[in-house]
Amino acid sequence: MKSLDRVSRDFVWGSIVEKRKQHLIGWEKLCRPKTEGGLGIHKSSLMNKVFCEIIKGSWSSTWRSVTLAIKDVILPGHGWVIGDGKRINFWTDKWLMGTSLCDLTVSEIPLEVLSMKAGDLWTHGLGWDFQRITPYVSVETKLEMAAVVVNSDSGRPDTISWGEAADGKFTVASAYRFLTERETFKRDMSNFFKCVWRVRVLERVQVFFWLVGNHGIMTNQE
Repeated sequence: MKSLDRVSRDFVWGSIVEKRKQHLIGWEKLCRPKTEGGLGIHKSSLMNKVFCEIIKGSWSSTWRSVTLAIKDVILPGHGWVIGDGKRINFWTDKWLMGTSLCDLTVSEIPLEVLSMKAGDLWTHGLGWDFQRITPYVSVETKLEMAAVVVNSDSGRPDTISWGEAADGKFTVASAYRFLTERETFKRDMSNFFKCVWRVRVLERVQVFFWLVGNHGIMTNQE
């Protein structure tokens, strides 16, 4: 993987075996999206993780097959779409507002309550059992919950959804973007870099402004 990244770095800076050019911007920054000051280059190590998940998914219909090596790609970005409520843990799974209810509670949840499935707190024809839920959540959370229906009659199972894509489908592009966006970025520079790549000038002028924004211009000053 490191050798692939080295080839990419040398290509960007125009280096060859006989002549090594100075790398003006760090590799980590080059791999950031263009709007964040990078060039949108894909790191081979991250792409390998993403492709492993794609390949794994094509041979298995269950998420139990996700290996420990790539759980950091999938688990933080996944969520649930509620169906019959039999698989979703009501308190710990992310099925409402993109987070788990454990992160939204206003009081401590007893252990015997913490293990309940979504279907355990839903009554057909009546809806959510708010008498058992109310002690632990805010009014705002209850209002959000009221808009969600458990389809206990249809038998449609709860399904896992990839939260980083609008359609809930896992893709290489969305997974790679999710991994690279974990790091912080100065948002006030985002508009600058957007303008750099949109302005209609020669490419070498765009590159110059990109280097300026990344403090990559070589000067005689110490």
